[in-house]
Amino acid sequence: MIKPISLHGPVRSLKSLGVRTALIVDDVEAMRAIVDRTVRQLDVATLEAGNGRDAFDLLQQHPIDVVITDVEMPVWSGFDLLEAIRSSDDPGLQELPVVVISSLPDRAILVQTTQYEDTYFLPKPVSIPQLRVTLKMIATRLWLRNHPFANHRQ
Repeated sequence: MIKPISLHGPVRSLKSLGVRTALIVDDVEAMRAIVDRTVRQLDVATLEAGNGRDAFDLLQQHPIDVVITDVEMPVWSGFDLLEAIRSSDDPGLQELPVVVISSLPDRAILVQTTQYEDTYFLPKPVSIPQLRVTLKMIATRLWLRNHPFANHRQ
């Protein structure tokens, strides 16, 4: 029997839904630490990068289930990273869920973020409950994608 998943309830581990590792990308170490703590509380391992280029290198070396990235960073911005992910030859990377976090007030950021499938936007300062709900929603979508018959009664 499949148990329903509460987005606000006591889901403590996203591993059972297939989210094992998150890549946190931000040039500010304190922000990475805040996001890292939140993600680890959901029993998800983390890798970290200080810019989009280093993050893309890690994506090619490690299995990652979700990326959480800032927008404004040196070397490659979060949008450079997002574009590299979505235009990759690897179908797994093309479908990788990405959470974009930004303090930029420009509505264009939201529009640019939402033009991609499996891409989510959260404003800074990041709301920890909102980040948790977003990650639970992503995990649920991934689980449903990998278990297409879960919604069908037999």
